[in-house]
Amino acid sequence: MKGKKGLCLLLTTAILSGASACGTVGNEIKTGSKGSEKETAVFSDEKTGDITTATADFSINLLKQVILAREGAEGIIISPVSVMCSLALAESGASGKTLEELEQVLGGGMSAKQYRRGLYDFLQTCKKASDSQFLSEQSIWINGDVKRKLQPEFLSNNNEWTNALLTVLPFDENASDAINDWVRKNTGGEIIKLVEQIPEDAAMYAVDATRFEGAWEEPYGTVQVIEDQTFYTADGRERAVTMLSGTQPYYVHLKGGFGFVKSYEGGVFDFVAILPPKDMPIQDYLDSITGNDIMDAYKNRKNDKIVYTQMPEAAFAFEHSLNIPLQAMGIQHAFSQDSGFEGIFSDHSPVWISQVLHKVNFELDRNGTKAASATVVEMLETASKEESREVLELILDRPFLFEIVETSSGIPVFLGLASDIAE
Repeated sequence: MKGKKGLCLLLTTAILSGASACGTVGNEIKTGSKGSEKETAVFSDEKTGDITTATADFSINLLKQVILAREGAEGIIISPVSVMCSLALAESGASGKTLEELEQVLGGGMSAKQYRRGLYDFLQTCKKASDSQFLSEQSIWINGDVKRKLQPEFLSNNNEWTNALLTVLPFDENASDAINDWVRKNTGGEIIKLVEQIPEDAAMYAVDATRFEGAWEEPYGTVQVIEDQTFYTADGRERAVTMLSGTQPYYVHLKGGFGFVKSYEGGVFDFVAILPPKDMPIQDYLDSITGNDIMDAYKNRKNDKIVYTQMPEAAFAFEHSLNIPLQAMGIQHAFSQDSGFEGIFSDHSPVWISQVLHKVNFELDRNGTKAASATVVEMLETASKEESREVLELILDRPFLFEIVETSSGIPVFLGLASDIAE
């Protein structure tokens, strides 16, 4: 895939469950040893509550906060549901105010149990229906240098929604290599290193890794690839890009913006790109959008017109600590040394979240889309505590919003904001 850098982009990666396969490291325990026997539930709001709205709201709100935290950055790529999954692993041992904040921010007020089950059902639908298009794994790494036992309830809570691999090993110089090897394997080699040096007081790491690789249902032919075209950045600069041109049968409207839908093979995922109103700053446009707005736009897509489109080939990479964005969204007590994670270890050893580190790689070209993300929640011990139709035209030559959605629910699996594409 041709590499372009500098897209201001949000990826909401819906990742939750999946059996982890890892070589022998320390003492390994499968928290979901019976996970393969679970019957995949049909995803529905009736069973899972308002999981679709909660996921979409978290996604768009995280995008807004990351952009604020990284003001002026050329490329921003995040995977919100990868973040959700890592936090959900830790949430299984949370209580009190910490649990309340996590339930409110992650699930819109739903109980942690209901929220985790809803994500499990949705992601199992994605994974089973799309074969190898969508893959996700989780793992929990415990410091074996400190003699402590895990709370049975912490294990059972996680066993309800994920086959996360639980590994107990000394947090010595080899531990970061073991975690990074797992991440590299489960992102198909896209994310090479997630954890650097492990602090002496580290107690646990909750890790998520996910991949999406989708081929276009209708790939772009050679005559549809147009070199040396121009993309206009949010501040008026010009970028030379390669445009992919074609006609699409479905279009959407979103708060005055106009966009199109392009399908991936298999019919489980769609790509959606939305161009904001021309005279409206991209940040103002983004601020006006809610999670429900995004899903409603997709669900209300129309096909009474044919849309002629152009969009740029691009590739992006992003790495960022999400501490400030998550705290701004309302997850605050979890980052304090008196946080309520007493439900993880049987001796009620106090632990707290010291950082949430996130990496994403994303590529889009004439053949399809490939994305990989990894998120780690680091937890430390508390110190001493076909008919004739009108033809429309849509050329993505200035900042635009885009997403990859699961077709039955409209939940954004990837959600992006393109404000700049550097050569």
